[in-house]
Amino acid sequence: MPEANLDDYQKVVAPLFAKSCIDCHGPITAKAEFRIDQLDPNLLSGGDVDRWVEVYDLLSQNEMPPDNEPDYHLNDEARSTIID
Repeated sequence: MPEANLDDYQKVVAPLFAKSCIDCHGPITAKAEFRIDQLDPNLLSGGDVDRWVEVYDLLSQNEMPPDNEPDYHLNDEARSTIID
């Protein structure tokens, strides 16, 4: 049975979320009542797979971070890293 690569998440993906997502979807502000910092990073057997699908969809469609938030912009490489 495959296992989630949580080490890569912590080393690579979590810092990208910290840079581009946490200020709006974290402990201080939770826009749309969504906190990315509270999601279980285990996409294979964790309890938040449905929420991660939402994150995937929004990132894949370039809807997040929004264009009107240039300080949180994700370049193509960072976006691809998260999506992968």
